[in-house]
Amino acid sequence: MNTTPPKNKTKQELFESLGTAIKTGNYVFMEYGEKSSVLRQNVNDLQIINILTSSTKKHDAARDAYQDGCADWNYHIIGKTINNEKVRIVLSFDEFMLIIKAINLDEEQP
Repeated sequence: MNTTPPKNKTKQELFESLGTAIKTGNYVFMEYGEKSSVLRQNVNDLQIINILTSSTKKHDAARDAYQDGCADWNYHIIGKTINNEKVRIVLSFDEFMLIIKAINLDEEQP
């Protein structure tokens, strides 16, 4: 079955959608995202929400991707924690904003 992916959101549409989701509490941390945050350390739920509500966040559109069967694209947001650590957040949308993954880009990789 050939399905056409949905149109991906512009930066403005993305930021409006995530702002609305946060204001209304219409978001969930996916289990994988919770595990990823724990594994990466130093990126907790509050820091993720603070980054997503920050005026300095950036949309890394070049990394956005669509996976077959999903309701929307996976969007990549880059921001900094209050400790100035650079973090990438991967999220998507269906009836909720799905926070899929949070990666502390400043941590050394083993």
